[in-house]
Amino acid sequence: MKWCDSWKRIVLVPMDRVGDAISDTPALSFLRSRGIEVIVLATTYTAQIFENNPNVYKCLTFSRIRRDGIVASAVKSHSVVKELQSYDPHAVIGMMRQIRELRQIFTKLSIPVVNKPQDNSLPIYLRWVEFFKKLGLDVRPARNEIYPSDQDREAVISWAQDNGIDLTKPFIVVHPGCAVYKDEKCITNSLRCWPLDNYQKIFSNLPKDVQIVLTGIHPSEREANSYIRKQSPLVSALFDVPNLRALAWLIERSRLLITLDTGTLHIGAATDTPIIALFGPSDPAKYGPWGKNITYVRTDECLNCWPCDQKAICGGQNTCMKSLLPEKVSSKIREIFHEPHSV
Repeated sequence: MKWCDSWKRIVLVPMDRVGDAISDTPALSFLRSRGIEVIVLATTYTAQIFENNPNVYKCLTFSRIRRDGIVASAVKSHSVVKELQSYDPHAVIGMMRQIRELRQIFTKLSIPVVNKPQDNSLPIYLRWVEFFKKLGLDVRPARNEIYPSDQDREAVISWAQDNGIDLTKPFIVVHPGCAVYKDEKCITNSLRCWPLDNYQKIFSNLPKDVQIVLTGIHPSEREANSYIRKQSPLVSALFDVPNLRALAWLIERSRLLITLDTGTLHIGAATDTPIIALFGPSDPAKYGPWGKNITYVRTDECLNCWPCDQKAICGGQNTCMKSLLPEKVSSKIREIFHEPHSV
């Protein structure tokens, strides 16, 4: 099915992981530029990304059976269908796989549904672009978008006051945690993680007046952050506010973001903040976001198993991340700190 010019209000279903979902946000400003009102139908986990976005007419959430149970999901789906029908949309553009919960919603709307999951073989920032091109639209890659509200800003300011962080002075944001791959095992088992003891080594090379903020809300992330803080007295505070837009506001005001291949990288890419992204089993050319100010750091070793896309050809030894030396990361940090920076 091709795009129909008579569609003036659509339901857009973005991808369902943080990094994937925020990589779909440039589609919103593109559609708005064509005079189209967009109703975003997101998971409860990713809805924060789309709320407060001026290019979004309305943001609704649907429920997943595996998270909320059959009864709760059915009740939520019924409510969502009624609300969607009240907005009288002209079509549904589904950018993720059509799971059971979405099929139940789509079949009751009685409007055209274009549902073709994005091509995961493409770079993440090109997936929505190629999806839209197949609909006959002329689009180009663009920067991720996220719009913190006044309440999000106040949440960060309040957190900073409670934790002794001076937002007017230099600070960096460090996200040592990583999204779980395929299952809900401990995040610290992820092949994308960097050995925790390495963070203390790079912190010791920072300018002494730089505040260090560790981020992460998952229990395993908090556990890892607590370990790093015990190892390094240089860590100033832990930011564990469960608000993605507040995290974006914090990152935007930081001097630098250091992160792994995870959702925080893509949130940071929505700002002008310099980013150092540590990559191991995956290729940054495929999984890195579109934008400037991003420095990708990988091991200097030539590994014949790279990239394995987390298929653990090394037998789970995490060779690609363990061989990424702290000295190399510190060198990149020095380069960034020597560049002019405006807050």
